[in-house]
Amino acid sequence: MEIAKPFPILKLPFLVLIDIVKNLKKLEIIELSLASKKCRLIIKSIKIPNPGVDFKLVTSTELSQTANDGRVPCSQQQFNYLTNYLKLRTYDIDGADITVEFERAWAEYVCDLFGNNISSLIFDSNISDLDLASLSNWINKRQSTSKMRLCRLYGDCNDSDSISQFFGARTFSIYHLSIQLKFSSKVTPINFGTLDMDEFVAQDEDIKHMPNWISVESVLTSNCVRIWIELCPFTATDLNRIIKGWINGNNSRLEILHLAIKPFDLDQFVEGIEYEQREFDLLRSYSWNSDVMFRREVTIRKGFDIVGNDGTVATFKIENRRWNDERLWDFTLVVWKNGC
Repeated sequence: MEIAKPFPILKLPFLVLIDIVKNLKKLEIIELSLASKKCRLIIKSIKIPNPGVDFKLVTSTELSQTANDGRVPCSQQQFNYLTNYLKLRTYDIDGADITVEFERAWAEYVCDLFGNNISSLIFDSNISDLDLASLSNWINKRQSTSKMRLCRLYGDCNDSDSISQFFGARTFSIYHLSIQLKFSSKVTPINFGTLDMDEFVAQDEDIKHMPNWISVESVLTSNCVRIWIELCPFTATDLNRIIKGWINGNNSRLEILHLAIKPFDLDQFVEGIEYEQREFDLLRSYSWNSDVMFRREVTIRKGFDIVGNDGTVATFKIENRRWNDERLWDFTLVVWKNGC
């Protein structure tokens, strides 16, 4: 059997080498950078297209499963090289001893290699010994001017305090915040501070325990463009406060608010709110550009118009739907920034 000879890639003309590197996948570029210091310096000198860096903190179980199914083809040699380069102690690659310290150092290495900041942060809130406030402060320092495209939290949530500490320490900007936590019945709402991201999405499929994602006060003081919450415990009184808050000038950036909630008293909801019911044949659509949200368009038939104190018109609608044999209402509020 003929043994393949090494290919002297570094002896190629530099312009040819640039084209080769630009056509490699991100993981292939990282692997090439680990070959030698010269490779790393060459890659750093090349402007890589779309060099977004995704940072995911996983549990030991997840890391072992990922390595076993081949999604992250890594080797002990690569980890040893990285460990030596970062001047850290040796860590096993089966997930048993990999710590947040190593993962941060790994993220710093990749960000430095591509000359970019972290574009997405995804983590399981149940990772043991994970200091979320410290994690938030680390990101604050390393990308004070760059907006993170995506921040996603997932896993079981039995205590919201540590998550609240993460957002309490946060000063970095987020475009899309996704919460995919399974709340236990006694968990208090997460304190997000000021919701100033463009998109906030919270999802759960367990209707037995309506998750306390967020407080009414957080919605009232938010500065989000789009808020989309599946399974929400808000009441008619809560929605009445939110609508009146918008009318009085809260969250001038808001374009859409969607909540999946249990049926409520309509008279209590509209108390003190002036509205106009529109004709059945009237169809209006709101669409938006997003590379993260699964929905990018909402169509409202008929609906009820309200007018803010600044003259801006918004429309709310309520629709029935079934969820695991339970009856829910989809409440949607659309603000027509460019007229309706």
